[in-house]
Amino acid sequence: MRVRLGFVLGMMACAAQAEDATEKAIRENALAAQIAAILGSEVACGLALDPAAIEAWVTANISADNLGFTATVPMLVQGVALEVDGMTAAGKAAHCTAVRIQAQSLGFMAP
Repeated sequence: MRVRLGFVLGMMACAAQAEDATEKAIRENALAAQIAAILGSEVACGLALDPAAIEAWVTANISADNLGFTATVPMLVQGVALEVDGMTAAGKAAHCTAVRIQAQSLGFMAP
């Protein structure tokens, strides 16, 4: 009985760790999309972003073993840049205003 209980508890701990890792990956993938929206808008929206601030944010928020972030961000940045270039003037104004607010909130704007 003790062996079974130990096994069950061990399996529950492994499942909890796997769930934690999955939740962390989901959170970090969402962050990849959010930062890509800012980075992909830099040129079209005339933003002056601070690379050191972005580096500090990535270091603080993304796990060193998250290779998906590294692979996803460049692709998303290119996609956002193309999307913004194709926006109407009004759509671009709304998008760029929101992105500028977000970039300022995160401390990404160059001094």
